Amino acid sequence: IELLQRTYRREPERFDEHFGELISSTLHEVGRVGRIVNEFSNFARMPAPNRQATCLGDLVNSTLVLHEEVSGDISLEATGASSLSASVDPDQIRQVLTNLVKNAIEALLETSTGEGRVEVDLGQETSSDGTVNALVSVSDNGAGMPKETRERLFTPYFTTKVGGTGLGLAIVHRIVAEHGGSVEVSPNEPQGTRFTIRLPV
Repeated sequence: IELLQRTYRREPERFDEHFGELISSTLHEVGRVGRIVNEFSNFARMPAPNRQATCLGDLVNSTLVLHEEVSGDISLEATGASSLSASVDPDQIRQVLTNLVKNAIEALLETSTGEGRVEVDLGQETSSDGTVNALVSVSDNGAGMPKETRERLFTPYFTTKVGGTGLGLAIVHRIVAEHGGSVEVSPNEPQGTRFTIRLPV
C-alpha cells in the first residue's frame, strides 16, 4: 500500500501503468503471509487425532490429484497396497502427505534436470513384538540432501528454502508422533530423498 502511495505521488500520470503489477505483487505477498500465519497456527494448536478406520490408499490418491496442477512435468505415482487401512485422523494424515509431496515437488522443480518423479508407496510390516505398522514412504529422485541437513529437518523453524517457515516438516513429525508412529528421512536409491512413516494399524 505504501508503494502504491509513493508511486501515485511521484508519477500520477503513470499510476495506471504500474497499478496492475503492484496489485499483483501485493496479492502474492498477502497470500504468502497468510500461508505463514496458517502454518504457525497449525503448529501452535495441533488438536489430538480424531481416529477412524481410514483407507490410506484413498488419502494418497486424493493428495496426488490435488498436486497434479503444480507438478508440471514431474511424474506423481502411487504404488504398493492401495487398499491398506489404518486407524488414523484422515485430515491430519492428509496434511502429512500434502506437506511431504509438496516438498518433494518443490525440490525437483529447483534441482532436477532430468525426468522428475515423486512416488508414494504403501506397505505393512510386523515388528519383533508383534505390532503391525502401516508403512508410508514418499520419495523423489532429486538431488538429495546432506546428512547434516537430514538430521535437522524436523527441528521447528529450520528451513533450507527461501521464505520457508521451517514448520512444514515439524508439523509432519508432531502429527505422526501424536498417532504413536515415527518418521525418518534417508537417501533414496539411486538418488533423491525418502521419507518413511510408520503408523500403528
